[in-house]
Amino acid sequence: NRHYMEGMFWALLSLYMFVRFKKEGKTSFLIISSLAYVLASLSKEVYLLLPAFVFMLTDGNFAQRFKKTLPLWMLLLVYLPWRWLMLGRRMGGYYFIDWSFKGLLSNIMMAVTLPIRYVYGDYRNIFLIAFVLISIMIIAKRGGLKMWVTASGMYLVSLLPIIPIMGIFLLSGPSGGRYAFH
Repeated sequence: NRHYMEGMFWALLSLYMFVRFKKEGKTSFLIISSLAYVLASLSKEVYLLLPAFVFMLTDGNFAQRFKKTLPLWMLLLVYLPWRWLMLGRRMGGYYFIDWSFKGLLSNIMMAVTLPIRYVYGDYRNIFLIAFVLISIMIIAKRGGLKMWVTASGMYLVSLLPIIPIMGIFLLSGPSGGRYAFH
């Protein structure tokens, strides 16, 4: 589990340096952010999605945000073919993944509902009520809809790495979902 902690350190450093770059405009902060992103991604692949988070947190229209986050996207695009070459398949050792539209759609539904089911169990309706109430409170504040959409988008982006492999949690029995949280 050390790789998670090391990756988190580098990911947080990357975010911090990117925020400093946004505020002060110094290219050195962007370079450090990019290097930290590479180290985070090499530590654990869950940090590959950092460009998407930074993109959502950056101000401006789509083109402006994309331009500001371009170095991180470029590093991601360099990493993906390298990974393919090293592991030989789309998902490396996960040869049993159903890449059909129906299979991925099923995995998306599981990625959204399975964590709620395992955390809240029979009380998942309380989660839904709390989610609706918190959403109403956020939207009621000035500019809250944008914040709610951003937070929801970040949650969905954070699920992307586990969508293709959600089927293995069900294959491993009722307690299989515990692997989603280690």
